[in-house]
Amino acid sequence: MPLNRRFGNTPLGLMVAIVCIALLLAILKHGIQSWGRSELLTLNIGILVLASIPMAIYGPSHRRAFWDGFACFGWVYLIVTLGPAPWDASAEPPPLPTTQFFDSLYPRIYPNVRLQLRREEPWDLEFRLTQHRLRYQQSCHAIASLLFGLLGGIMLKILAARRE
Repeated sequence: MPLNRRFGNTPLGLMVAIVCIALLLAILKHGIQSWGRSELLTLNIGILVLASIPMAIYGPSHRRAFWDGFACFGWVYLIVTLGPAPWDASAEPPPLPTTQFFDSLYPRIYPNVRLQLRREEPWDLEFRLTQHRLRYQQSCHAIASLLFGLLGGIMLKILAARRE
């Protein structure tokens, strides 16, 4: 397929990418306050299960390499970041470079979180700040697992094309 006919190199592909990035940023900013860790994790696992596994097994052969990479990279990253106890909402994520990156973005995304939480319920502020930061980190890792899945899918598709 010629380079200019691929979906990613068209205006429609660029618009889809921008909408996806905007949606992910909106989820980070507002989703962890109104949703929660479990809803975002359920959405993420649903995408990984319903999109990647059936396509990796039963998809057309020319697309199977992408879905194999998406499933492998996405699931591995998600399992590593969930840690040994995914049901424990107070579990700290492992000290990965992405965790440090997300921690550096936290004050920029939530500059007034202390004031906001103090206005809502002033008691037990430190505990609520810690829980808010953990929900933010877990949400970031859930989104990052999809991005790593996308990266893995692209890498395997390129490698499969070179092999052919």
